[in-house]
Formats: sequence, C-alpha cells, structure tokens
Amino acid sequence: MITLPKTWQSCTLEDIARIVSGGTPKSTVEDNFCETGGIAWLTPADLSGYKAKTISKGKRNLTDKGYLSCSAKKMPKGSVLYSSRAPIGYVVIAENEISTNQGFKSFIPDKGIDSEYLYYYLKSIKHIAEANATGTTFKELSGTATKALPFIAPPATEQKRIVEKLDSLLAQVDTIQQRLNNLPDIIKRFRQSVLAAAVSGKLTEQWRKDNGILVNSYELPQRMVDLIQPERPISYGVLKPGPFVSGGVTLLRIKDILDTRISTDESHKISSELSKQYKRTLLKGGEILISLVGTIGRIGLVTKEFSGMNVHRNLAVIAPKKELQQKFIYWQFKSDFVQKQIQNARTGANQPLLNLGDIKKFNISVPTIEEQTEIVRLVEQYFALADTLEKNLANAKQRVDNLTQSILAKAFRGELVPQDPNDEPADKLLARIKAARLEAEKLEKAAKKAAKASKK
Repeated sequence: MITLPKTWQSCTLEDIARIVSGGTPKSTVEDNFCETGGIAWLTPADLSGYKAKTISKGKRNLTDKGYLSCSAKKMPKGSVLYSSRAPIGYVVIAENEISTNQGFKSFIPDKGIDSEYLYYYLKSIKHIAEANATGTTFKELSGTATKALPFIAPPATEQKRIVEKLDSLLAQVDTIQQRLNNLPDIIKRFRQSVLAAAVSGKLTEQWRKDNGILVNSYELPQRMVDLIQPERPISYGVLKPGPFVSGGVTLLRIKDILDTRISTDESHKISSELSKQYKRTLLKGGEILISLVGTIGRIGLVTKEFSGMNVHRNLAVIAPKKELQQKFIYWQFKSDFVQKQIQNARTGANQPLLNLGDIKKFNISVPTIEEQTEIVRLVEQYFALADTLEKNLANAKQRVDNLTQSILAKAFRGELVPQDPNDEPADKLLARIKAARLEAEKLEKAAKKAAKASKK
C-alpha cells in the first residue's frame, strides 16, 4: 500500500473528469468522411507509433452528415483521449476540438485537474486498465470499468510541478532511447566494414607484411565455378517436398536461414525415399546455402550438425573445394562485394529469382589458405566484439525502457518533486469539483424545467 503525501488524495477517474465515448458513422458511405475541413476525428490506428503528447486530427475527418449519423461527440481542447480497445493504453491530448471513434474512453478534466498530469498518470496505469478489461475476441475497457479506475490527485499547483519535471526527465530518456535505437545500424555497418576489409585484403594487410608476402592475391579474383568441388556441382534442392512427415529427413528452407545461423526450430521433414532422389543436395557439412527465390541472398553455413539433412529447391547448395576455408567463402558471400553481385544477377519483378548459372559466374577473391585462416580468425574476433555490443545494447534498452515506468511511478508516489506546505490540499480541490458538479446539475435541471414550462 502506497503512503501518499498528506496533501494528496486518492479517488477515481469519475471523480475528476467527464468520461466520453466515441462513435463511427457507416464506413460504406463515402460522404461521411473528408480529408480536410469537417470535424477532427481519431481512431486508435491513428496513434500507432505516434510519439507526440498532443494531436490535432486523425487520418480522416467527419463531415457534418457523418458526425450527426453516429454517437461521436465533440470534445474541447485539452481533453485527454485514451484508447480503450485494440489496443488499450494509447493516450494523447487534444490540441483543438476533436471527436473519436468508439475505441476510446476520453476524459474532459474538471477545473483544477491538469490535462498533462492526467496524460502522464494514464500512461502509468496502463497495466491496471488492461487488468480491468474484458472480452474474448479482444480486450476492451468498459465505461463502468473506466469510471472506477483509481486516480491520485495532488494539489493543483503540484500537478504542474510534476508535469514540468516529467517533461524534463522523459525528454532525456527519449534522447537516450533514440541514441540506443541508432546503435544497431552502427553495429551492422561495423560488421559490413569488417567484411569489406576482409574481401579486399585490407584486413590482413599487416599480416602479409609481417609474413613477407608482397603479392596481394585479391587483385586476381576467381570465378565461383572454379572454386567448387568438381564432383558436387552447385545444385537445386528438393522440387516437391510435400507431404511432410513426422519422421524422416529434415528439410531446410529459406525461412530456416537466419542472419547469423541456420535454425531447425520450425523445419519440416520429408521421407527418406524422397530425399534419396535428391542425393546431390544431401548435406555433409562444409557447404554454403544461398536463397534463390523471393528473399534472395540469404546465406547459410552448414556445419556437421546438419549432416544428412536436405534442402528445398528455393535454396542452392554450394560445396567449396576442400582445400578452401569454408568459413572464408561464407564470409565472402555475406559481404557487400558478393551481395551486390547477387542483386545484380536477380531476375523477375514480382518474384525475384537467382539462377545457378549466375552463381557460377560470381567473382570471389581467394588468397592462400594461411591467409584465409587468418581472415576467418580476425572476422570472428571482430564479430564476437559486435555480438557483445549487441548483448550490452539489449540490456541497456531494457533498463531504459523500465526507466520511464520507474520515473512515472515515482511521480505518482509523491517522490519526484518536493511538496509545498502552502499548496491547497487536494481534498479541498476534490470538494470544490464535487460542489461545482452539483451546481451544474441544478442549473441543468432548472433549464430543462423552464424549457418544458415554456412549451405549455
């Protein structure tokens, strides 16, 4: 149980804001909607990936006809719009008069409740809102459940101090997140620069000098057809693998060729009899796999653990000569130098293809086996460093993601900014809101009574 500051007060969202649902006119009637003019209208889809605190309109507006034909309601500037289904928890503040579809439960705060404070507070209780949602096809927060959600009210002046502090701290968190989000591309470029140096000879330039090797064999690239085992020409895999069986031979497909490894987590199996019909592509270990259809240029390195498996026709099997370093050829195919050759050789627009004949023509720079071994050692050393950086990055991103919720939680425990003893306590604010509502209800009843009497 959280102990709140003495000047704070717990209540429900119903106590501090008018809660408004939305509506949608018939989507089949084109003149219910317009792109410009009309009435601003928002759907949860408009907030997917949306980062700003405020919003002025969604993708489409409602025409007057569309607005009058549904239950959407206009809400004033400063209203806090909260998605209550598909998904729950998007929150944004209206920059101007706006309406929403039925996927929202929006809040028009009473006087003394800061819209931005409510905005941040709703972000902090997303888990509570989700826990109170119901439904089978998708979870939805009902009007009744929304009204009953808890709210923590500080004094009005402290709400503004909290917002100011949150703006400052969360802006810093966003800056850190943006920098972290840029790092995967930097690490990716680092890997490609290592491969570029490997296939150009620059990576082992000092090694050659240290070993008295004056000739750079990279200047004389060889065709791929001259680098494969003569008894194992580049081959297509199994043409018609189905039906799949529960036992038998594992069949590798394009989806099993991941960026850094081959995975059998979701692979299928074919009968041993069918696999024997395609014995040229039975794997022994030491081959390179390359995707030929659709997602062209995925490269797989076949180690001994995949021995005895077969491959789908959308993959080519390349068996480099035994006197070559398998991993060296693999890194060559992963480099931009060979990947550009792959992309230049592709044919077809809707369904890109790569032919075996084109692969045979690829140019590959091949130094001595000693230098290949040194290249593999250096590439793996640098890539291990990149792997470590990625793991550290994932941990850092997790910590930063948790930091936002940690800051919000601290704010709504009264620990983010100091309390001012001169602030009017929140219980007086809530009492004033309650009194104002009662007065508004009396005036509304009196107006209805007067209107009814005038008709007699």
